[in-house]
Amino acid sequence: MNPIETPTQPLSPIALAKTISDLPSLDLAAFQEALLTYMIQKTPGVCGGDACIRHTRIPVWLIISFLQNGLNQTDLLRNYPGLTAFDLSITQLYYSLHRQEIDDLIIANNLEDLPPTIETIELSHTSNQPSEKLTNWSDFIGQFEADPDLSVNYKKYLLEGLEQKYDYR
Repeated sequence: MNPIETPTQPLSPIALAKTISDLPSLDLAAFQEALLTYMIQKTPGVCGGDACIRHTRIPVWLIISFLQNGLNQTDLLRNYPGLTAFDLSITQLYYSLHRQEIDDLIIANNLEDLPPTIETIELSHTSNQPSEKLTNWSDFIGQFEADPDLSVNYKKYLLEGLEQKYDYR
């Protein structure tokens, strides 16, 4: 078959895997790079343009952060049923190739940068409402839990981080 021709019948997953594994080394490397490009994408306006897992709004930095904080693949797949074990492998591969980018995003999105004592927290709302000053943890947590833009799993993860770091209950 000419490389430009399209097969009349789609290949079965096994036939496709065999075809890919039989590629010469240079072609296999090109295929793997192309696959990585399609599996991890940066889309302007989606998650701030951060690298996300294929057709999801799940940033690579978030998954890597979960893994670094002790979540295992089983827990991740249970909490993110749209992901596969292969997605997690590709995510880790992307991280190995772009470690500084992902580490910087983890730091930028992490609660560890909060000072140990917080008397006033300013939150900017995405709905263009003016900033609101919050003077205690209960107000902060109430605003945080009410935010519809954050996934339940991410809220749980961040709340556990607050509880551990600042002994909030």
